[in-house]
Order: sequence, then C-alpha cells, then structure tokens
Amino acid sequence: MGMSRSAYYYRPKEKKKRDRELRKLIKDICYKYPYYGYRRVTAALKRKEMAVNHKKVVKMMREMGIQVKKRKKYTRTTNSSHNLKVYKSYKETGHSEDKPGMVL
Repeated sequence: MGMSRSAYYYRPKEKKKRDRELRKLIKDICYKYPYYGYRRVTAALKRKEMAVNHKKVVKMMREMGIQVKKRKKYTRTTNSSHNLKVYKSYKETGHSEDKPGMVL
C-alpha cells in the first residue's frame, strides 16, 4: 500500500471545548486592552475564575498572532511659548554650595 499503519489510522485530536472558550476570552481581552501582555491577560483570566497557566496563554497568543501594542514613550519637551515668569536657577542667583550635595 505504501503507507505506514500509524499514518493510515491517524486521526488528529479535536480541540477541546475549553481551549476554544479560552481562545475567545483571550481574543476579547486583547482587543479590549491592546496594551496587555500575556501576564496581564493571564491575570484577567484568573479574575474571571479561569484557571490557566501563563505558558498556555503565551502559546495561544502566539498561535493566534496576537501581539502587544507597545506604548509610545512619553517625551517631555519644553514649552517656550508660555507667558509665565521664568525663574533663574539657584546658582545663577549667586548662591553656592558649602558642601557637595548640600544646598541652603
């Protein structure tokens, strides 16, 4: 016949109902909170009383192609176009330090 006995009788296992529910919950959480990584998703699932290991969450997120949306880093810039008084720095006022790290 040209085929091994194990290949002939092989039937792939059906995905469990719990896994399907878990995938749906993970997808819902990830779309609601796109900045959640696997740790926060696992914590959210545990809050919904789903006992699940973080490794399973990582595996399912990878299989579904869900990635965390990285937060944009806050950059502080100077706003020079304000009408507020600009104060001089402490050293510009003529004061000096008596000891290193000590400002009076």
